[in-house]
Amino acid sequence: MTWRDVRRQAALLLLITILWGCAAEDFSRLHPHTEAEEQAYTRLFPYYVDICATSQIQKKPGFGASDRGGVGGHMGFFLRGACADRDAHYPVLHLCRPGEEDGVGIGMDAHFSSAKWSAARGRSFFFHGGMSPDETLTPARYTQILQQARQDGVLDGISFHEDRFDEKPAAVSEEDWKYQLTAGTDFALGMGRGSYCARVPVSQKDMLQIIDFMNAQNAPYRSGKEVFRWSVFTDNCGHLAHNALSAAEYWPEWPIDRPMLLAIFDFPVPKNEYVNVMMRSQSLPLEDVAALYRDDDIRAMLLSENRLPPGPGVLSVFEPPQARNQVYDVDNLMLLFYDEAIIGRYRHCFQDIQSEPRFYDLHANILWWHDRYAQLIASRHPAEWWLQRLTLTPAGRADFRIFYDRYYEYLDRQLDWTTQALHQLGN
Repeated sequence: MTWRDVRRQAALLLLITILWGCAAEDFSRLHPHTEAEEQAYTRLFPYYVDICATSQIQKKPGFGASDRGGVGGHMGFFLRGACADRDAHYPVLHLCRPGEEDGVGIGMDAHFSSAKWSAARGRSFFFHGGMSPDETLTPARYTQILQQARQDGVLDGISFHEDRFDEKPAAVSEEDWKYQLTAGTDFALGMGRGSYCARVPVSQKDMLQIIDFMNAQNAPYRSGKEVFRWSVFTDNCGHLAHNALSAAEYWPEWPIDRPMLLAIFDFPVPKNEYVNVMMRSQSLPLEDVAALYRDDDIRAMLLSENRLPPGPGVLSVFEPPQARNQVYDVDNLMLLFYDEAIIGRYRHCFQDIQSEPRFYDLHANILWWHDRYAQLIASRHPAEWWLQRLTLTPAGRADFRIFYDRYYEYLDRQLDWTTQALHQLGN
């Protein structure tokens, strides 16, 4: 697929998509994530995944490679607890060791041919290029950030499709051009984009599974057996982010490389996926034990691992664009939904996420889950009450009783944990 093919696919996406909320994103009204909030969160949840829907990017002329992206935006993600292997000279992950960065930011890019994803070290650099919120992104600071990315080896071992160099001036090296093309997309997102991130806490075991998944995704391109070709419908940045969470058993996998006639009607869109991640735990019918039992994925997770997809700690985190900006236009950035024309389900969920503290404030989030667990335990029906509402074989009835006991043991543990977490946050 050539770069022109990518542009045609993006144009087709806009033609077939029913878009809501066509005004620019008002990033100024949202509370940006602070270092104090980050420290409070990581004391409770040392491992997490931030799945981030990022706005379009609008680079001003005169700063190297042009970069003015579409209104569908981009999706990147940050893995706290995973780190890039400095000695591999290619994007490979391992569990962070003492003294390493706090995590790694993942970028998937249509420019790449010998890798599906790149890795930028450290949360601050991935989101903001190490800049403070009140700092001005000057041309000199922009150049420093690109130099830092190159020094960190963000694109080490990654080849680009040949047509990406068609517009490169003769005086610019290929390596410099690569960093100009990917700035604001694969590192230092906030130079030109605002990000809505859905944060999911995971265990160390989950993070190891995500790391294995990510390394496997790059393996065929590293070996040279395959050439990576991005596709908006069959293998885009949303597929990779979604399936990274699938590796942690957060939800079912989203198949890639499906026939185009199927994929064109069912593909991940960044802003939609942000909402999907946020609402996953909210959508579980925790008050309906029979419905939980009938869900094959939920039943298997509880019976084999004594857990359900995380609820406490699933938070919306906002990372703003750099407001004082001489390199990118950041005043009228757009990020649109692919939504139902009449119902507008995603639009309404998005509004709830931005307005209800339980979605974005850690204390309010833990308190809401604490109260919900207490209510679920208080309104408990006996197992026989549920069995009257299920049609099961004798073996199935025995299996349900095991599930039922595990479920209420899980609720008891979660209530105890949220009680302790609230005490810790209060101190």
